[in-house]
Amino acid sequence: MSIKTDIVDAGGLEQLEKVITEEPSLKDASVKKQLEVEDKKTEVKVGDCHIFDYQKFSIPRLGSEKDAIRLEHDFDRLDFDVHRYLDLSVSKTKDVLLEASKKNHSQSKYFVCCFLTHGDSGKLYMPDGDIDIDAILSYFSRTSCPSLSGKPKIFIIQACRGNCCEEGITEITGDGIDESTDPGSIGDNPDYLDFLIANSTYEGTYSFKTLNLREKTKNHGSYYIDELCRSLEHFSSEKDLLQILTIVNYRIAIFFKSRTDDSETNMKKQMPCVTSRLRTKINFNKKIDIFESVDTQHFDQKRKMHDLGLQSMQNPSLDHQLYHIPCSENIKFLSILNTAGNSELKLNFLAAELWSCVAEKKYQRAEKENLNKRDLKNYLKKYAYQLKSTVKKLLSILKNNEGCEDLLNSLTKMNYELVKDFEFYSLSDKNRASFSLHSTLTKMVKLP
Repeated sequence: MSIKTDIVDAGGLEQLEKVITEEPSLKDASVKKQLEVEDKKTEVKVGDCHIFDYQKFSIPRLGSEKDAIRLEHDFDRLDFDVHRYLDLSVSKTKDVLLEASKKNHSQSKYFVCCFLTHGDSGKLYMPDGDIDIDAILSYFSRTSCPSLSGKPKIFIIQACRGNCCEEGITEITGDGIDESTDPGSIGDNPDYLDFLIANSTYEGTYSFKTLNLREKTKNHGSYYIDELCRSLEHFSSEKDLLQILTIVNYRIAIFFKSRTDDSETNMKKQMPCVTSRLRTKINFNKKIDIFESVDTQHFDQKRKMHDLGLQSMQNPSLDHQLYHIPCSENIKFLSILNTAGNSELKLNFLAAELWSCVAEKKYQRAEKENLNKRDLKNYLKKYAYQLKSTVKKLLSILKNNEGCEDLLNSLTKMNYELVKDFEFYSLSDKNRASFSLHSTLTKMVKLP
């Protein structure tokens, strides 16, 4: 069930056509507007954007349509062909996903899929059941959807991922990087190249939205989708998507704090998480208009309560920040290497070359050798070539000063070259693959 919002505009055209015999200027305007509508229908789209909105639960997700409308506005302006669905059953959701996966996407540049719902670790809820996130992603793997092979597939998920709260910290310092681990859903499976998953929160934690069961007009949507769309509207013409999502992380981490009637969830923080196996940047290269409504005004009022939030509204570019790394000595490389019984792999030589490069850049060094872990030893035996490939590409980034790009984009480029040049292998399958990275960074990182 696709919800189309252009019916009102079409009705407006019909009304204009009734009076064109009286006002030639109105006729010209009507024809011009009609041509603009027809051009919009026939123009080549960047790709499809599917928005799944689920509201009918025992505790309804009131106001979620505000998020869906906002996402539709932004991705429509970015030249996506947008489809919205409301309260589909598990079966209907799978039908839509299957149909989307069978479509010929050969002319598409990107693919976007958004889910607005309740969730838990590894699953998303529908009114009549749930679907594993892995199952959703599987519809668009290289095997299931060949026409999207090699093209970025973007999944935006506004949902809880557990029942714990993020307490936050009292102060964020220059080196305050969140190091929480997130297994994600795409692992090292070679069938899942070129996926980007933008989660509203990291594994095991709540994701917050406004909820007022007494006054429905006070349900304004979710904090994450508001900041995501606000950041797209500010930066879609000048920054790539990983940079934009890092700005979203910063804005949520700094400006947001929950307000609930439950002491266990009141005054808590939220930390979005990005999982990427991209091999190329995602650049929209298009300026889109700012979406304004009573709901965006609500979130603006919340921002104004924070000094940095007020600065952000006056000058959004202030939110594009770098971690301040004043000198090379502030960076430490840790190596865990087991060479016992594996001298034929010449990993010692490769490690020495890496440490030489690290020393030239004056990074700190920490090394642990010959750990007696059977699985680590077997890994070194079986995947030594993969390790060599990774280290070689890391050396290339360091030696060729590719650190002039931010770290996430350098690693994305590294992903591309590992697959192209080194047949980077998956741990679970001897097929071309890449590594995945999980980021809760709130600022860009550039190596000195």
